[in-house]
Amino acid sequence: MTGRKKGSLSWFHIALLYIGFLMGAGFASGKELWQFFGVFGDLGAFGILVASALFMALGCCVVFISRRKRTEDMASIIYPGKSKGFQRVIRTCMALFLFSAYFSMIAAGGSVFREQFGIPSALGSLILTLLALLVAIKGFGRVSKVLGKVVPILLVVTLVLTIVILVRSENISAPGNELFEPSLFAQNWIFSSFVYVGYNIIGAVVMLSNGSANARSRGHAYWGAAAGGIFLGIFALLIHFVMLTDPTLAAGRDLPMLAFVMRIDPVIQWVYGIILLAAIFNTTTGAFFGTVSALPKKRSWLWAVLVALAGYLVSLLGFSNIVAIFYPLEGYISLIFICLMVVQFFMLLRKK
Repeated sequence: MTGRKKGSLSWFHIALLYIGFLMGAGFASGKELWQFFGVFGDLGAFGILVASALFMALGCCVVFISRRKRTEDMASIIYPGKSKGFQRVIRTCMALFLFSAYFSMIAAGGSVFREQFGIPSALGSLILTLLALLVAIKGFGRVSKVLGKVVPILLVVTLVLTIVILVRSENISAPGNELFEPSLFAQNWIFSSFVYVGYNIIGAVVMLSNGSANARSRGHAYWGAAAGGIFLGIFALLIHFVMLTDPTLAAGRDLPMLAFVMRIDPVIQWVYGIILLAAIFNTTTGAFFGTVSALPKKRSWLWAVLVALAGYLVSLLGFSNIVAIFYPLEGYISLIFICLMVVQFFMLLRKK
């Protein structure tokens, strides 16, 4: 919240911060939504509505706890007790989640290089790995400020393109479950909704608590969290319906939205691909820097090299496999944290 006076954020600003965090490059690529909701066809739309409602409710829950305890610390908001040991466990899990975000974005970048520029995925991922390592060593802040402006542009462009694709489409056909198998760890649309919210909401805790602390009023803080969940649902439904216009294409690509944009105009696809790649690089550098920061400071350069190498090796699994395997697993772990946070919410509500 640097650069803003305390108490200056309206509900709309908080909603944009919330949705901007949740709708990163992985969301805009369409792969996450396909894996968690698209494979279930029409039922996937109901899953998105459930997820949107959960984002609204849990966002307001974070705001309540943050304001009640007057804290912006993630571990304090999640854990209802005062155990420093458990708080360290939460922070360790967050470091692992950041590492997961790093290698998943490396894999997504490799897919962009292959589908957009014809460069092998392994080479594209290696290029991103070396660039992320270079940025971390030379200084993350300056590059982050520049690339951070790409994400809002990506969201606006994605919104416009989804509307254009839907207007041009003659019909929407839903896939059959016998043709498109869901992830082994998210076998039905209801549970998939909870897992999807799980691995997304925990990372948004810090952002929402900061937004709440800098809100104009309590009402603006709550309305911002609620509106963020609504906006996310609208964006997700639009992308979902785009993918249902050609389920086979969506299932067969690592970056479905890039393939659908190609049908509009090759030039627009190039522009969208470059914006998507810039957003991926922004997320990559941020996640990489956060992971390295959580490690011992002694010989930090060595840790940075090891993290970069390990992330690159995992990224070779491919973006589709990572989304299908690692994202749901993170969701399972995050559901435990969500339960603790909800328990704390009711404890504080009872005291009040």
